[in-house]
Amino acid sequence: MFTRVCKHRLLMLGVAAAPVFSGMACTTMTGTTTTTDTTLLSSMIASVAGVFVSANKCTTPAGGDHGFQTTFNAVANKLVTITVTGPVTNSRPQIQVRDILGTQVANTGATPTTQTNTTTFTPTGNQLFILGVSECAGGIAVGSIYTVSVTQAP
Repeated sequence: MFTRVCKHRLLMLGVAAAPVFSGMACTTMTGTTTTTDTTLLSSMIASVAGVFVSANKCTTPAGGDHGFQTTFNAVANKLVTITVTGPVTNSRPQIQVRDILGTQVANTGATPTTQTNTTTFTPTGNQLFILGVSECAGGIAVGSIYTVSVTQAP
């Protein structure tokens, strides 16, 4: 049995700056041993025009396709958790993860229902992965900022 505890980390940038979430810290507790997930990526990324999810893609929102793509490295046989939070409450980010050969390893599906979307997968080898995110809601401006967290279990 294990318990996973996650907390958002908060950064204050400058004296009068608004707080900014810098990622998520997750801790896995097993019995009396506590281990912490490894952060593979913690970033805020602006969307751009383009197609970033290739399979089981959401219907094109009004205004055209937009989202972003980035990469991360992961090690074999340890659960990877990807969380993407859209810029506003009506944002609906779709997440797709592919290996470097283009094989899909995770996809949240074509109909996301919340501003924050999460998916998981377990890599079979140590390798580079491509994270593609598309905005499925209409009316979300290109250039909007998404919060991305990728962690891997110990």
